Amino acid sequence: MPQPLKASHVESKTDPTVANQWDDKTPKKQQIDDFYKTVDGMKIGLLTTLRSGIGPVARSMAIAKE
Repeated sequence: MPQPLKASHVESKTDPTVANQWDDKTPKKQQIDDFYKTVDGMKIGLLTTLRSGIGPVARSMAIAKE
């Protein structure tokens, strides 16, 4: 069983997704291309919405292909 993840353990040096969120040096076109390259390899994703008075609600959805 993996150890519980603490917020203090997540930073740009240990989690590349955190670094990507704040990356303002890479051109947006390249960031979008990288995102699509990642998503194209997936079969299932999560759609998450925020409901007032309830909080975040997520549901799995199949990835639609063109």
